[in-house]
Amino acid sequence: MQVKAIRLGISYIQCLLLCVYSHSNVYASDIVSASSWIHRVDVSAYYGFIWAHCPAITHLQEKNLPLIQLSFSHQTEGNKEWHHRYSFPNLGVGILYGNLGRPEVTGHAFSVAPHISLPLYRGNIFDLFIRHNLGLAYLTKKHDPLLNAENNAIGSHVNIFYSSTINMQLKTRQHGKLSGGLGLIHFSNGSVRKPNLGINVPVIMLTYTRRIVPVNKIPEPKSRTDNTRNTSLLFSLAGGVSRVSPYEDQLFPAYSLAATISRKISTKRNIGLGADLFLNYADKQIMLIKEPKHSTINELLKPGIHLSYEQAFGKVDFIIHNGIYLAE
Repeated sequence: MQVKAIRLGISYIQCLLLCVYSHSNVYASDIVSASSWIHRVDVSAYYGFIWAHCPAITHLQEKNLPLIQLSFSHQTEGNKEWHHRYSFPNLGVGILYGNLGRPEVTGHAFSVAPHISLPLYRGNIFDLFIRHNLGLAYLTKKHDPLLNAENNAIGSHVNIFYSSTINMQLKTRQHGKLSGGLGLIHFSNGSVRKPNLGINVPVIMLTYTRRIVPVNKIPEPKSRTDNTRNTSLLFSLAGGVSRVSPYEDQLFPAYSLAATISRKISTKRNIGLGADLFLNYADKQIMLIKEPKHSTINELLKPGIHLSYEQAFGKVDFIIHNGIYLAE
């Protein structure tokens, strides 16, 4: 339960940052755009530690850890309406590498992830950005009951990589710029293979940005309407696999059905309320271990409710659901 609470807390922090961003007043008349897709290169150095979000992984906090990230990005040019709504964010891809504090136990991490960098504030002295990265990571060490039992946080080499950082960049006239900030990096596999307590790394960072192509002035923002009266009903069906324990290779199918009533509160975001129904056949195996008997599908179904937050980027929406089970 403590791990679930921590993960919910992280999701709420991310949602809060998005809300703060959505309310910020950012002016982009002085932003520039590139004549080619890649117009700048960023090199970021991170320094952090493994956050013991549950007592079971406290032993992994032995050493702090360094990471480095190389990113290529493009300044949106205003040819889509959402570019203007978000004051012309940067889009790109980053490659991250580093050790996870105890290389002999947690190993090294290598990730490739697309990113979006959203301006929160633009001033005469500095600019403030929030950047989200979401991609895949390969971790060189994973849990092994015989060879690496100490690593009880990660059960697979391939994992999801996610990070959010807030950066402050000083205004200069040079092509190269320095920025610093804070962030959180996360690795986990969604319980495809257990253990999956996950690795969370709070970091401080220093970034050097180099513009590599000439730039042109961005056009003035387009006029836009703000229709806040739209209500929609969204159905979503998801599927995956799970395991009962780290010591079994058998995969069990898992499904979820969600229905959400969503209300548009601005051109950028929606909020909603919904209901869920979960079916995980790994639960059937656990029930058989506890009490050998036939389990009906009704006994396996788990109802739930959730709150929904949607951030709209043109034809793409990023949706966060946080909720609780009504029965387990």
